[in-house]
Formats: sequence, C-alpha cells, structure tokens
Amino acid sequence: LTFAAVLVISGSAAAEIGFAGFDAGITTGYSENLLRDSSDLADTYRQANLALKLYPVSMAEISLTGNYTFYDAIPGLSNFVGGGGFTIIPLRESSPLSVYLSGNFSKRSYRLGNAEARNDEYNTTDLDAIVSVGYRLRPNLRIRAAGAYKTTLYEETDYTDSSVTPVSTTSIQHVDDKSEFEFLTGLNWTLPGSNVLDIEAGYMQAGFQRVDPEHTSAVELDRGDTVAYNLLIDGGDLKTWYISPRWSRPLGKRSGFSVTFSHRRLVDQNDSTAVYGYSTGLQSPWVGSYEGNAIQVNVKTYLLEKVVVSAGYGYQDKTYIDVLEMTTARVGPRVFSYLNWLHGWHERSDQIRQARLSLKVPVPTRGGLVVEPSLNFKYTSNSSTVAVYEYSDFTISSGINIRL
Repeated sequence: LTFAAVLVISGSAAAEIGFAGFDAGITTGYSENLLRDSSDLADTYRQANLALKLYPVSMAEISLTGNYTFYDAIPGLSNFVGGGGFTIIPLRESSPLSVYLSGNFSKRSYRLGNAEARNDEYNTTDLDAIVSVGYRLRPNLRIRAAGAYKTTLYEETDYTDSSVTPVSTTSIQHVDDKSEFEFLTGLNWTLPGSNVLDIEAGYMQAGFQRVDPEHTSAVELDRGDTVAYNLLIDGGDLKTWYISPRWSRPLGKRSGFSVTFSHRRLVDQNDSTAVYGYSTGLQSPWVGSYEGNAIQVNVKTYLLEKVVVSAGYGYQDKTYIDVLEMTTARVGPRVFSYLNWLHGWHERSDQIRQARLSLKVPVPTRGGLVVEPSLNFKYTSNSSTVAVYEYSDFTISSGINIRL
C-alpha cells in the first residue's frame, strides 16, 4: 500500500511540486545481542521505511522520512521515527565557491509500555542544522569549513501517584535537553594515480549534566522534587576535538578501497567529573562522552555480475568519562528514584572490533524503478574494563528496497 501510494503521488503531483523520487524498503533481521551488553539478549526485528524527495526549486531539496522498527523479545523498544529536512545549494556547480545549507527534524516515539517501564520517557525530538562553505583552489584541491548545531529535546512524562489522597499527577523530565555545537575544517586532494586524500579536523562543545562529586552517598529524588534535583545537578560543557584523515583509491576498474583513521580527545577532562544519565535498551548516557582512536578499512567491488559487494573491518578504543546512573526502586506501593555514586561506572575503557559484509543486487525496471534486494552480516566484539560491556554480537539482516 505504501508503494502504491507513493506511485500515485509521483504520478499526480510531479509537475506541480517537483516530485523527484522516493526510497522505500522493508528489512528483517536477527541480533544475538540486541542490547550490546553481557545480557546476551537475542531478538528478531522488522523495519519499514519510506523517504520522499521534492524539488520546489532547482537549488533546493525537501525530504520527508519515516520508519518503524518492531522488536519481538522487547516490544517496548519498538519505535517510530518521522521527520523531514531541507538542503539548499545556491551556487552553480561550475563556481569555485560552493555553499551548502541543510536542516533536519526528527521525532522518535517509543511504545507506551506499562506503569513500571514507561518507554515514552525516552521519546526525543532531534533538530540539526549545518552551514558549509567550500572553495576549489585547483581542479584537484578543495578546502572547506562548516558550522553545525544539534539539539535533542526530551519529552516530559506524566506520573500518577495513587499512594496519596487525593491522587496527584506530576510531570517530570528525567534528562535535560542536550545541545551540541561543532566547527570543522578540511581539504580534499586528488593525488597522482587516482589517490584521494581527505583530511578533516573539528571541535565540538556539548552541554551535559554534571553531578557534584561531594555527593558520594545515596540521594533520593522524589518525582517532581525539582528543588533537590537542582541542588544536586549542575550544567557543564563537554569539549572535544578530533582529526580524521581518509585515503581512498580505485582497485582496477570495478573496485575501490579506503582507509579512515580518527583521533578524538576530550578537553579539560578533569572538569567533567560525572555525567548524570540513565540508560535503557539501546540508549546510553555515554554516547559522545569518550576519547580514543579508530581505524576503518572498506572495500567495494562490482566484480560479481550485477552484485555490489562491500566489506569492512574496524577497530576502535574508547575511554569514557565517569557516568552516574539513576536507579529506580519500589518499596511497598511507593516508587522512588535515587542517585548513588557507587552505582555509577568508573574508568570505563572499551576496545571494539567489527567486521561487516553487504551484498546488494540492483535491478532496474522499465518504469524507472530500481528494485534492490540485499543481505547484510555484521560481527562485533567488545572488551571492556566494565564487565557489563564485555560482549559479542552477530547480526544478519535481509531486505528489499525500491527507489525511483
């Protein structure tokens, strides 16, 4: 039905709104360790996605996207993500100066769950924007600079406390909204022998929640008790810089090869004593709060008839800043939340090894549609100083994609 609706839209509105095409697909997969931790929880999942592209004017593109993912073993993780975005490239391709502007919006909504596991606590709205300027110094040398902004907004959740009379409803936001600023610069240089060198360096600053390290004992946070919460939590800036060179070249007429290295370092790490967070399912307060090195090797080939094969191997080491978790407990009819320094993980350091293989078979049709079945394999091995994050995972997925 989705495909049929898209075809109707493309046939009826192409001349009026500049319909450019669509991309839609269905994927099914299996992961032997869905949560990426020592729980080793295996699960199957299915995902449907749709993307529409519109060109109201020649220099601008508007995209509308949506996808729904359903998990069997943990249906509460099932979620819908819908959003849209725009891209504007105002200058001609022949101009040595290039300007790129884009903005995106997406909203993720989880299934409601139950009174003890409110999955909607993790509903988020993400906004991002980027302005990039490039200049072609020579036919084989380009430089660029860009500024980007991203924010994640967390929804408030309503709780009903039936243990008191009269019954009261309280709204609380467990995690503060997060914002991130980034400035980056780079160059792309085509060298003799079809070798391409791309180097990028950047600086990021993100807001986060900092816990006063003097609070070493348990601190109870009643739902809605913003006074105690504000005394415990303080705002801070998480500052990071990185540099990432990438080298790529063809291997014959039907294959390509690339190697990417990145180095990421935190600034004033001693001032980032602890991050208040709260993790469940596929989310973690550690996202973005690490430093380390990574290397990724990729190969893509068309040697097999009508089959696109891509493979890659990567290694990454991550050293995280301290994270203090919030724990929820039930005593009789009362549910309360508390922070305890002993419940946080300290000095976490991970080493991640990952290998992947992907096969795609694009099949063009007479009507301009491209039907593309695919098969994907991925293996991940993670060693960590924190036992919970010692794990391995093998994931396999297959799907079919249709694009116009």
